[in-house]
Amino acid sequence: MKKLTPLIFIICCLPVISIGQQSLTLYGMKDLSQAFYLNPGFKQKNRVYVSLPIGIQTFAINHSGFTLNQLLEKTNNDSLMIRPDLAIDKMEAQNVISFEQSSELLGFGFKFKDKNFVSFSTSVKSNFNLTYPRDLFRFVNEGNGGSTFLGSRASLDGLGINCSVYSEYAIGYNRSVTNKLTVGGRVKLLSGISNVHTSNSVLGISTDSETFDITIDGQLTIKSSNSLFFTDTLNKGIQPQTIFSTAAYDFKNIGYGIDAGASYKLNDRLEFSASVVDLGMIKWKANTRDFESKDVNYKFQGVDLNSVLFDSSEVGKFLTDTLNKIFGLNSFKQSYSTSLYTRFYLGGTYNINKSFSSSITLHNQLIANRLRTGAAIAFNVHLRNWLNFSINYAAFGRSLRNVGLGLSLKGGPLQFFLISDNILTFINPENTKNLHLAFGLNICIGALKDKDGDNIKDKKDLCPDLYGKPENKGCPDPKN
Repeated sequence: MKKLTPLIFIICCLPVISIGQQSLTLYGMKDLSQAFYLNPGFKQKNRVYVSLPIGIQTFAINHSGFTLNQLLEKTNNDSLMIRPDLAIDKMEAQNVISFEQSSELLGFGFKFKDKNFVSFSTSVKSNFNLTYPRDLFRFVNEGNGGSTFLGSRASLDGLGINCSVYSEYAIGYNRSVTNKLTVGGRVKLLSGISNVHTSNSVLGISTDSETFDITIDGQLTIKSSNSLFFTDTLNKGIQPQTIFSTAAYDFKNIGYGIDAGASYKLNDRLEFSASVVDLGMIKWKANTRDFESKDVNYKFQGVDLNSVLFDSSEVGKFLTDTLNKIFGLNSFKQSYSTSLYTRFYLGGTYNINKSFSSSITLHNQLIANRLRTGAAIAFNVHLRNWLNFSINYAAFGRSLRNVGLGLSLKGGPLQFFLISDNILTFINPENTKNLHLAFGLNICIGALKDKDGDNIKDKKDLCPDLYGKPENKGCPDPKN
């Protein structure tokens, strides 16, 4: 077990140096059409927008447990030494490695009668969450002869994964109810592609104080659709990509979701917004395979790492065989449901003038019945319709080292944007837990012509060169 420690820790640290997501920066860039996906209640400035083939691409990974510099220690000769014991001290009782990816395949929206906005989008989304307890790493680090668990039981409660891949087809509507209030919503039809879900995990590892034998005990239930099923189909010559491509639109694993939001302009200075995103579920019916055990009692006898790590053809067989040996394979087919990763946003903006503003965004996300929170304070720049820039400081994912940056540039009808919730990962990756990256390319037509920036179109503005109020038809208050 001691010899495996460096390998196991390095594998689990790989997400830390990869890529993380909360979309806090995008939410603050409300002039960007894609911010509509986080709050359908944001008032839209463009009359028409179309996402070009790359659409909006978002990648994200977060590791709540520890950073690389909490695992690696410099020695006197400036070499690095792996110190799992230091990393363990930074962990919580339960830790999460999460990955989110979204690729928009098609997206467009248009205004009609000035106050109404309709949109359509289709995208493929992937979500992966691995929950692991601190006791698992302490056990791996110390080995079965370690002082902490010798003669006692290490708790592995909560150990499990929740992984989903699905296609999303969304129709959105947005309306300016008054000059101050805008509301909107999106309805989503989902086609589940693949899922693996640990619905029950109460496990433990015990070490005999005399024989040092390791025994795994507890209960475990794993549900899957179009995933563990491949251990059978590969032997029958059926390729995974064939099933995946069909599942993207056959709706055998059908799901539904809704987004709702609103924004309110209290006065010339203050604006508020709120939204709920991805409130829904997917019913998994296609090619389901469940592993269930109600009474685990397995004595560990070792594993051939060479066959598993270096022969990819053995991975599926190894997974099935191991589950069968440890948990007793009770394989059966039945449908089940999983919830989407519902997110909540609250935002407030203070407009310093027509070109500069500051904002605050609060974020909550519900994953496996656990609430993950985040917050960001931002400074924003808006130069007409060609530049939108935002920089923020955020706290999320058990980390206070997050600096977000967003840039949107528009030349003619072509608009490019690049957004990250934490640029520090590119500068100092060994000391960060999160990195978020999103980018895209749009065609925007018919943006609001508003010389004085008072959100009143010039053709309806009696004073197009002077900042004014709607009640004065775009002119300054005559009392001032």
